[in-house]
Amino acid sequence: MADSPTENSLNSLTNKEGENIEIIFDNNQWSFKSIINYLECFRNNGFTFKILPQKSDFIIGSNSSNDRGEVLHLK
Repeated sequence: MADSPTENSLNSLTNKEGENIEIIFDNNQWSFKSIINYLECFRNNGFTFKILPQKSDFIIGSNSSNDRGEVLHLK
């Protein structure tokens, strides 16, 4: 689970009009339950989200609920 300063930083995020902000959650530090809770809280704030699964070298996610998700391999 993330520490309190990290959680406070997420809670204070705002997305100004026109900004493209993508949040990448690290599943090595955050449980899927915590990640899903934050996805639900911020889903209508104009952010996009990706998840780095535990012990992996890729990030998964989609920028639209209507589009298929993508896998981004890290080098």
